[in-house]
This record gives sequence, structure tokens and C-alpha cells, in this order.
Amino acid sequence: MEWKIEYLMPILAVMLFVFLYTYKKFKKDAEALTGKYSTERAYSKSTEGIEGRIGKALMNAGFNNVRSNDDLRSYSASTGLTLWSFGENIAVRSTVLIDQQTVHFGSVCVYPFQIADWGKNRRNSTKFFKELDALMA
Repeated sequence: MEWKIEYLMPILAVMLFVFLYTYKKFKKDAEALTGKYSTERAYSKSTEGIEGRIGKALMNAGFNNVRSNDDLRSYSASTGLTLWSFGENIAVRSTVLIDQQTVHFGSVCVYPFQIADWGKNRRNSTKFFKELDALMA
């Protein structure tokens, strides 16, 4: 049986897909090997109405489908298709401690097999916190 070079790319693509799928199942983490970024920032406890400002900051940053869950003190949003990625899902939640409020930001690529995000998730975080800080001033 003679191997032809034109069969090499489809075989490698299938092997890569099987590897990624198996790895995600083995790790029991749907976001394993998917481009993601998360960070958090602390604000003083005296900051009032931070939850409402989070939603406004998400909208001002240009994110789509901004939704809130008041019970969990969290927000979700998404971005559309760009040259850098197929889009991202964004989750923001706030927690209140004794002396501070912490805002947790997470951005995950929509396409589960997109390993590299080319810095897009970090840029989403920078845009969000820039808008939030402007609203806090």
C-alpha cells in the first residue's frame, strides 16, 4: 500500500481532533486546552453600587448579550467573531469581603478547540476594567 502525501493532512487533522477530545474528557474539564484568561481586582468596601456599574462597564466596553444574575452577583456577556478568534464568553462576578469588594473577570474562547487566543481574552479584561474604573471615578 502506497502512502500519498494528500492523505497526510486529513489524517493529522483527525488525530489532532481525537487527541484534544480525549484530553478534555480525561481531564473532565471542557475548557482544558482552550484559550482563556481570568483576573480579579479589589475595590474598597465603601464603593456603593458596584454591581450596577459592572453591567454598565460591560456594555460600554462593547460586549454583546449582557445578562445579570442577581442571586449569584454575576454577569455574563459575549463577543462576536473577529480576526483574532471565533468569539469569547465573558463572566464577571463580585464578592464582598469584610474590608473590600473583589471583581472577578473571566474570558474563554467560544470555539473549544481554539488553543491560542492571541491575547484577545487579556484585551477583553483590559477593556472591561478600563470602563469599570472610569465609572468608579
